[in-house]
Amino acid sequence: MVARILALCLFATAVGCSGGSLKIDGSSDEAFQASIEKIKASLTAEEKKAFEDAMLAVGLGENPIQNLLGSAVAGDIEAPKRRLRDKLDGKTRDEVLAEAEVVLAARKANMAARDITADNN
Repeated sequence: MVARILALCLFATAVGCSGGSLKIDGSSDEAFQASIEKIKASLTAEEKKAFEDAMLAVGLGENPIQNLLGSAVAGDIEAPKRRLRDKLDGKTRDEVLAEAEVVLAARKANMAARDITADNN
């Protein structure tokens, strides 16, 4: 599993797809949004959808419900947006896609571990 993720990361870096050299600017909300739009403008419809899905996966993290509920309980509804901006700052489209693969694999592993624990109880 780790080898597959590593291979995907290397492939994404080697391929250098469109939008691959543009970086996300997380210095402010405005800069973040502008840099995201600039990257999306360079992509095909299919690439744009994959990029948006990857940003969502990275933003929600390995434990999406826990992350969202924790922010809501703390009364900080801006926390998820700040967390996403901080995580994506300085990354290229390809790096976001690679990070999303890692997050999704970890999420899947967490779910499998919960299933095993539930079955043992």
